[in-house]
Amino acid sequence: MDYPDNPTLHVDVQDYFGNETPPWLCCWVVMNQVDGQIEFHREESARYALPQLLPAKTLVDWVEKIVTHQDTRNIGFQQAVDAFIMRYSKSSTSLPMHNLVQKVHELNCLTKIRLGLVLCVDEHGKTTAPSCALHTQFGQISKAASQPIEKYVLGELEKLVFGASGIGPSNGIALWASLWCLILMYRKLVRSYIAFQQFPCHVPEDYSGFPECKLEAGTHFYHYLVSIYAALFRATSPLYADLRVAATRKLLNDDDSLVRAFMNLRTESFYFRKSHPEQPSRTPAHQLPERESPWMTAPEDQLLRRMVLDREAELQSKPPLDK
Repeated sequence: MDYPDNPTLHVDVQDYFGNETPPWLCCWVVMNQVDGQIEFHREESARYALPQLLPAKTLVDWVEKIVTHQDTRNIGFQQAVDAFIMRYSKSSTSLPMHNLVQKVHELNCLTKIRLGLVLCVDEHGKTTAPSCALHTQFGQISKAASQPIEKYVLGELEKLVFGASGIGPSNGIALWASLWCLILMYRKLVRSYIAFQQFPCHVPEDYSGFPECKLEAGTHFYHYLVSIYAALFRATSPLYADLRVAATRKLLNDDDSLVRAFMNLRTESFYFRKSHPEQPSRTPAHQLPERESPWMTAPEDQLLRRMVLDREAELQSKPPLDK
């Protein structure tokens, strides 16, 4: 998925034929750019599918292997967030907000299945797009497993926002990382919906149209999470926690691997936020290093930029979270 050298998932498939096959399981509509003009053509999809749907855990385990693989080969804020959340979820259950982080991690993995580029390799080593049916089945598995987790996670965040007790003295790092994971996840979801709306290159020509409600709902949750983050971390951020202090390290169970993962996350967050609209990089966006993200200028990202990124750039170092 996403990169050809990522860990693979071996599945058994079977061919299917029949006159009643829905058209969206028979072909892709592929977009090409020729002499500056966008052209579409129909490309026949292979006709194979899973004999039965896989357990969601199989797909989560697969994504975890990919996250581990990419953590050693790629750099960037997204990879650092994924790696930290996964490592935290696999660590001691006594860690603060462990159950919430675990659910966020599962939701993140399942969403990557829906939004990632899944490639297939046949017995001859040839890489191709999956059949439309297989792609649809993966989406069905992800969606069915994601819905109860998503409901739980958003419900727990709502309790924090409207509860009287606040974040709590020990929950800052776990909550901060979880919110960033969710913000990036919904941001990618929204961007995928927008791309789907503008360039429907993965659906048949006679597709009935993009459901606008999905884009509206995705954007709402994206902005909702940004607002929660901005409200909870208005004055300080776990980025400034002093991990040399024993009491602060205890927030990560004094686990050296977790501490290193968080330090890496802190470093990557700097590169993620370093470009400023008033001080734009002189390097064109497409030539920026992989770890350096161009400043967010899309309309759907303005709330994140204004309420989080601009404000965090002005924060000064604060005392450790445990003080």
